[in-house]
Amino acid sequence: MNLPSNFKLNPLAKEWYPPVKAHEIHRSLFMTLTPDPFSKREIFDFFQRLFGPDSVRAVFIYQKGGVRANFGKIVFKNSSICAWLLQGKEAKFPMEPGCIWLKKYIPRE
Repeated sequence: MNLPSNFKLNPLAKEWYPPVKAHEIHRSLFMTLTPDPFSKREIFDFFQRLFGPDSVRAVFIYQKGGVRANFGKIVFKNSSICAWLLQGKEAKFPMEPGCIWLKKYIPRE
């Protein structure tokens, strides 16, 4: 391979492969919230504290008949966070004044 003399790349460097980003469905978990009101920001901040800045992409709390429902969806940056949280089953996370249950997100068709 003919490279110019001012070429600055390290010829001994390992080959780089850009990370494959999982589809949003695989980075999402379904949330069931206790009746105590949690804001989207409280949920967002709670999981950001656990996994670091930029670990949470979005939090959705759904409306049912114009009223806030006790369920929603959380989208993480990496699907590995979802796998770690669930470890193959549902997971419960205590948050004052209640708790959040998480399980695999399965979109309705």
